Amino acid sequence: MKRKSQKNSGVILIFVMVIVLAISTMVLFFQSSSKGYISLFSSSLKSVNMDYLAESGIQIGQEIIKLQQQRESTSILADKNWPKEKIFELEDLTLSLTIKDENACINPNKIFGDEKGEIDTNLQRVFDTFFVAMGYSSVLKDSLLDWIDEDDIPRQDGAESFYYRTEGLSYAPSNRHLYSENEILLIRDFNKDILFGKEGTDEEEEVKGLINFISILSDGKINVNRCLPEILNAMGFTSANVDAIVTERERRPLDEIILSGINREVYEKNRSVITFQSNYYSITSKVSNEEGYIKEIKAYIYIDNKSTHILRWNVI
Repeated sequence: MKRKSQKNSGVILIFVMVIVLAISTMVLFFQSSSKGYISLFSSSLKSVNMDYLAESGIQIGQEIIKLQQQRESTSILADKNWPKEKIFELEDLTLSLTIKDENACINPNKIFGDEKGEIDTNLQRVFDTFFVAMGYSSVLKDSLLDWIDEDDIPRQDGAESFYYRTEGLSYAPSNRHLYSENEILLIRDFNKDILFGKEGTDEEEEVKGLINFISILSDGKINVNRCLPEILNAMGFTSANVDAIVTERERRPLDEIILSGINREVYEKNRSVITFQSNYYSITSKVSNEEGYIKEIKAYIYIDNKSTHILRWNVI
């Protein structure tokens, strides 16, 4: 009887040990799973927070533009070295805002009008002259225009679908307006150095990229109060004229009278593509954290004294 009791006790002990082992295994499993879920939830929460901050950056950028416009219209002390990058440090996140004045650039999309065969000859002249003055090859100029125009007939030094097929490429010119600046990298002979420029070194000077001079979304007008000197040169203003324009616009905003006084002939020649204020901007909002995660949004906006409209919103 005693042996039977001892035997039963041993069985019970083994059963209890199995139960304890099973419970311990389950606890370890759930601990491991919960850590995974917590980590996943934490990553998702970080991603959501970065998304919200990136979107907020677009709103902040719009307010910065409005404030700058107000300052320029009411004060001679307004910062003329603008737009420029703004950086905000927020705990473990960094928000970087880059604002680009699209009206300060040449928009090749607007060379071609809405009607078939319609060409803005003045804007094309400025575009062509700019490429020559900057030392870009005629292949780059013609290939870019061939990419945008509606036909499949190559310009003298351009490239249409036949060129891309013979090069073994899986794409051809879109024959429509450029949708993004990066799309230019698909065009014959373009590369990142040409598009984005190169930083200066001890041996070489900084080279500005085409992106500093080209817009893909604007009304095609060029704001002479903000455009770079190279674009003023492309309009036909002499070096002395450009120096006078830059000096004058540091003191006060240019207008028709001032610009005509500097060079009436060139002003009248370019009158259809000149504006004295900007309405089109792009805002790039980039959020990064210490772990290397990045969220980036780019918005193109139209802004005037009454309202702001987001024309396009891209998640990069």
